[in-house]
Parts: sequence; structure tokens; C-alpha cells
Amino acid sequence: MWRSLFGFLLVLSACTGADPETAPAISSAPTTVPPETTSSDVTTTTAQSTTTTTPPSQTESLLNAISSIETTGPVRVGLVAHQASMLPEGRTIDVIAENPTTELVRIFAPEHGLAGEADAGELVDDGTEPETGVPVISLYGTTRSPAPAQISDLDVIVYDLQDVGVRAYTYIATMGLVMDAAANSNVPVIVVDRPNPQGDIITGPSLAPGLTSFISPYRIPAVYGLTSGELAALLVGEGLVDAADLTVAGPSGPLSDPWIPPSPNLPTLESTWLYPAVVAFEATSLSEGRGTDTPFSLIGGPSADVEGVLATTGGRQLIGLDIVPAEFTPQDIPNMAVDPRFEGETIPGIKLTTNGALDDPFRVTVELLDAFMDTVEDRSAIIDRPDVFDRLVGDPAVRVALVADLAPSEIVELWADDVRDFQLIADRYRFN
Repeated sequence: MWRSLFGFLLVLSACTGADPETAPAISSAPTTVPPETTSSDVTTTTAQSTTTTTPPSQTESLLNAISSIETTGPVRVGLVAHQASMLPEGRTIDVIAENPTTELVRIFAPEHGLAGEADAGELVDDGTEPETGVPVISLYGTTRSPAPAQISDLDVIVYDLQDVGVRAYTYIATMGLVMDAAANSNVPVIVVDRPNPQGDIITGPSLAPGLTSFISPYRIPAVYGLTSGELAALLVGEGLVDAADLTVAGPSGPLSDPWIPPSPNLPTLESTWLYPAVVAFEATSLSEGRGTDTPFSLIGGPSADVEGVLATTGGRQLIGLDIVPAEFTPQDIPNMAVDPRFEGETIPGIKLTTNGALDDPFRVTVELLDAFMDTVEDRSAIIDRPDVFDRLVGDPAVRVALVADLAPSEIVELWADDVRDFQLIADRYRFN
């Protein structure tokens, strides 16, 4: 299996001559160590000269990995994709559908649908991709996992979803369920490596026992610091999911420019950078900006004491953020926000801005929650859906500590060991 996991490096060598729904049970992580990787920059030396060749593109790596599968005809492909599944040559859908050696049999779409126009938690029906006529199977409708009949006639499944680097984001659950289903039918999987908008930052608690769900599926930190391909390698290598045969098609390359939203409420890179710091506010009595053009950049509510919140920010660890007072009015926005909290009501709040991924977004989460809690008599009233909050954050101890008014510097120590332990494991699976 590990031979094919690093298939994109082997292909390179050949080219150069050198809402919560309980997911399957998650096992504790053993310490499987993959083989060391080699650099993707290959130099061929002869007696006369030294020549540096250009590594294959991600498209070439993907097509080479697909073509390595032995079949009697075109390779029959199932593709997990959404609107951000783009390669330099165009949509991944078209790259596979138009290649003479491949047959795109069906497409699997995650939460928000293939076009990315369904609101969070909105169920999506099956359909047809309009340009190719290929059937689209929803993995966020009546089922979250491909049925055996939808996989058994395939030669390979290609997974290509741009993710956001946060455990509480359902695409990584879809990744694991697809790999498990493929393993049950003995179908290999190719993961198109995608960059992590949060970089290699690892922070936040690992998922506590008993909190496994579709919105938080694995015992990994809240922000996990791996590319999609590296995460796939870790999930398989640590026994968190099954895979009959896993290949990662890289290199991952830069983030898309312009940014293609992986979901409706992450319309900009800034909103994506702020997401890990603000997502926990979805389970509070406050709005996180859904129903505006800048979701996850706003926090507020009808009775929010903005002056009181801002009075404490100077002494808090909010590195990388600019915070100013703001009023906003959540509205129903088609294909983005349906019936948002406080719809039609102008509410006071704060606006967050940043120029890049935050150094410690979960420390920011704690600081901001503590700031709002400090302005009310009953701190527990801020977190009005504790069960959802615990699944988003990953550990009830964080909520308990916030309500008890522990200092943020003490609260972040709750996950210090989780981060250290996971960092050691994650480092074994990094490709660079």
C-alpha cells in the first residue's frame, strides 16, 4: 500500500530516469511510520553534463497514476469533486472525461453539492453534471457513503476536494467514508493533493472519546496542519480509515488565485483563515456573520456589549487580527445562507480582519469567547448549544473551563499535550 501512496514520486522518477451524524467507529492511532520520501526535484547526471528535468505537473501525476491501473479498456473512474476541483488545464471533471484512456463513470458530490450552492446542513439530491452528462451521486443526501453498487463497477476512485484544514469541516469525513467504501470493494483510491489554507499550523484539542460525528470524525486536533494528501496518508497509516490501495497525486501547488470557495460561507481566503477561530460561535447565542457578505468575519448579537468586549482586547492574545466595532444585518441569501440567525435585525458586533492564516486560531477562539462571556452575568448563556459546541471544539473540558472563568492561558494548556503528540505523528506523513 505504501508503495502506491507515494506513487506520484515514483511516477516522477520514471519520467526523469531517476449536522451531526455518527460516522463509523474510529480506532485509537497506532504509530505506523511510512518510508521516507524523496525530493520531487530530480537531477540526472551523465559523464558529459548534469541535467535538471522539470517534474511532472499535478495533472500529469494524476493521469499517470490512473493509467498505471491495469484494465482491458479505458480506466473507469469515479470522481469525488466540487466547484473548487480545478487543475491548471481546467476542471478535474473535464481532464478525466476528455482523456482518451479514461472513462468518467460517475461523480460523487459532498456537502453543499457539486456547484457549491447548498447551505450548510442542507440535503442535496442526486443529479447530472450538465456539461458532460455524467451522473452525480450526492454524499450529503440520503447517504453519506457510496453504496457498493456505485463503486463495484469502477477501476479507481479519485478524491479531489479543496479543504480548509479544520477538523470541524465535513469534507474530511467524506474522504474517510469514501476510502472505507472503496476498500470494501477492493477499489484503489487516488487523492489529488490540495494545499491547506492554514499552512502547517496544529492547534486545538484532539477529539475526545464519545464525540465522533460527521462534523468531527477523527481523533485529531481541531486544526491539523496537513495537506489533503498528507491527511489521507495519516488516516490510512494510523488505522483511522481503510484503503485497499492509496496513491497521492502531487505536488499540491499553491492555493487557488483567485480563491474558489470550497463552500458558500467561505467566499474569500480571509473568511477561510478566520474560520477555525470563529466556527465555535455557531453553537453560541451570537451570530458568526452568516447572512452577510463576510461570514466568519463578524460576531455579534442583539444584546452584545461591544464596548465591553473591545475594552479587553488590548490585553489578549489576538495575534494577526484587527478588530473594530461593526453593525450588521443578517439576511436570507440564496445559495449561501437560509434563514440565518437574527435575520432582518441590525445587531451590534465586531468585525475581524486578517492578512493571512492565524498563528494560533484556537487561542483566538478562547480569547474571543472569554471576552464576550466577561460582559454577561451568566457565562454559560453564551454557549446555548453545548452538545454542538463540544463537537465543534472537540473536548467538553474547554466549555467547562470557559464557563468557570479560567484564564485563557490556562485553557490552552488543556490541549498542549494533544498538539505535541499529534505533531510527532503528522511529521511522519509530510511530503516536504
